Amino acid sequence: MSGTSITFSCEKGGNAKSMCTFQIAGELSKDSKVLVIDLDSQKANVSNYFGLTVTPATATICDYYRKDTPAKDLIVHIPMDGFSNGIDLIPANQDLAWIDANYKPLKMKKLIREMKSVYDYILLDAGPKGDWNQVLALSGADWCIIPLLMDQASITGAEAMKDSVEEMQSGVNRSLKVMGFLFNRYENRTRLSRSVIESAKELAKEWGTSSAQKAVELMEEELGRDLSREEKEAIAQRSVIPIFDTTIRTATALGRSLQSHKCIGQYEPKSAAANDFKNLADEIRARIEGRKAV
Repeated sequence: MSGTSITFSCEKGGNAKSMCTFQIAGELSKDSKVLVIDLDSQKANVSNYFGLTVTPATATICDYYRKDTPAKDLIVHIPMDGFSNGIDLIPANQDLAWIDANYKPLKMKKLIREMKSVYDYILLDAGPKGDWNQVLALSGADWCIIPLLMDQASITGAEAMKDSVEEMQSGVNRSLKVMGFLFNRYENRTRLSRSVIESAKELAKEWGTSSAQKAVELMEEELGRDLSREEKEAIAQRSVIPIFDTTIRTATALGRSLQSHKCIGQYEPKSAAANDFKNLADEIRARIEGRKAV
C-alpha cells in the first residue's frame, strides 16, 4: 500500500477547513483506510468534531517530537457504526500552540512515509494563521486543497497560500501539488459571488504561470541545460491550478452533523450536502489518479 496525504489549507480563518477535513474523511472511509492528523493549535476543531474529549493529557503529535512516542501510540480509533470501519485520529490539544521551528518538517515527512504503508489517505488539518503548524502540514502533504468562501478575503488568503506553497515546493517538499480551489458555502447569484469566482480563475491562471516558470528554472538548474519547448509546455500543463467542479453548498445539515459528531453521510445520507461530499470524494480520487471524475 502507498497512501496519499492531503491538507485543506488557506491563510484565512473561517473557511471551514476542519469541517471539510472531517466530512471528507468520513466519505473516504467508506471504502478506504483513513488517518486524520490534527495540527490545529487554535481549537483542535477536527478532534472535537469526532467527539473526542481533548485534555492537556491527550497525546498529540507533540509527543512524537518531544518524546519520540511512536505514531501507533498516538492514534485514537473513531468508530463509524453502520457507515464504515472507522477512522484513525492523531488528536490535538493546547500543546500544539507551542509548536515552533524545532519541530522539523523532515521528521513529519518521515512519519507520513511510515503511515502511507498503513493508510490509503492521510488528512492533515492545520490552523489558518500561516504558522509552523501549517508548515508541518504542507511539508507532509502530497496535495493541498484550498477552500474558498464567496468573499474577497478568501482570495487574499489564497494569494498568501501561493507564497507558502511555492516556498515549500522550492525546499522541503518539492513534490507538493495544489489539487485545486474548492468553493465552500457556494452560491453564484450575487455580484460579489460572481466577482469572487472570476478572481479565483485569475489567481489560478497567474499561480499556474508562476509555478511553471519556477519549475522550469529548477529543472534547468538540476539538468545543467535549457529545456526544450516541448518540455516547457509539458511543465506548464502540469502546473495549471484547477478549480474543483464540485462545490459545497450552504446547508444547515452540515452544522447539525458536526454537533452530532457524525459525518454528513451518516447523519443525513440523502441530503444535498451528503451528495456534495460524495462528489468531492469522487473528484479527489479522480485527480489523484489523473483522470476525470464521472
